[in-house]
Amino acid sequence: MGVVNAIVIIGFIPPPYGGVSVHILRLISKLLQSGKKCTLITSVKPSTIVCGVQVKYSKCWVNRYMYALLNRRRNNIYHFHTMWNDILLMLVLCLLKAKIVSTMHDNMLYAKFTMLKQWKKWLVKIAIRYGNVHYIAVSEGVKNTLVDMGVESNKVCVIPAYIKSISIADNKDSILHNVTMCKHSILVYGWKIAINAEGLDVYGFDVAAKVMGKVCTTRDDIGMVFLVPNCLETDRYIASRLEKLGVMHKCIVIKEPIQDMDMLYAKIQLYLRPTITDGDSVMLRECLEYGIPVIASNLVKRPEGTIAVEHCVDSYVNAILSALDSGNKAIPQRDHYQLIEKCYEKMQ
Repeated sequence: MGVVNAIVIIGFIPPPYGGVSVHILRLISKLLQSGKKCTLITSVKPSTIVCGVQVKYSKCWVNRYMYALLNRRRNNIYHFHTMWNDILLMLVLCLLKAKIVSTMHDNMLYAKFTMLKQWKKWLVKIAIRYGNVHYIAVSEGVKNTLVDMGVESNKVCVIPAYIKSISIADNKDSILHNVTMCKHSILVYGWKIAINAEGLDVYGFDVAAKVMGKVCTTRDDIGMVFLVPNCLETDRYIASRLEKLGVMHKCIVIKEPIQDMDMLYAKIQLYLRPTITDGDSVMLRECLEYGIPVIASNLVKRPEGTIAVEHCVDSYVNAILSALDSGNKAIPQRDHYQLIEKCYEKMQ
């Protein structure tokens, strides 16, 4: 085994702003800081510029795949972050005996597998059975799903998708400068409005609105900040609910990406994550890192320090009031970059 020539990332960095894209951006930054060469192959044109990374952007999958194959080097490591979307490229690289890592970010990966076209399902099954792929699962739940699908347990390691951010200078043009928040502000985040096949709100914005409506009957010093940076339907879906409940004046709806998240974290006192499913959440871990109490649904296993409660309005309301009254700080989180680096080292 030789020294790694470069880490080739198949995925995307912002936009859109979400847990996966932010994780990849931070991973690339860490790789470059540690002196490694890095290439990004993406179908989404990035707005963020990272000095030192070679970017190959094309909406056409043929162009992306040809670039990956024609520029293949013996000691490259190919790190996929695209679930099963690029399974054809993964299989070809397997045939060429390339070193492959695939991070599975989504707890709903089996559900998404069932929605694939039949030929893609066959490719996934072939890759699982015969492909020499090392999988990174962002949670034990994701690992269990992979094993249930036929992946050998020794080919899966659990590494939460959390790499600490690098603090940036105060941005004088930030939209947050002109935002006035309540004494106790609760953040609710989802990278978009997502409704599943059963018609349920994946990120729980509808539940959060009801929680706000009930909290306001108890205290008048609590407000909510809804951050949904990638959805044009935010006003119709969230604001209309808040208006019907008569609490819009206590809420702020932000519909564009915030580059300076440090400034937002300094303004909030609690993070609410009423999701009906999760893989791992960068935002959740980041809030814990900043000492911000986090209340989340107990429908999936949560990181240590999370206040996990039953997924219902009353449970969230009670937990919010209790957390704000206690004033307890959250538990700092571990940066998992070193574990990813060790994963690469094992493949050399």
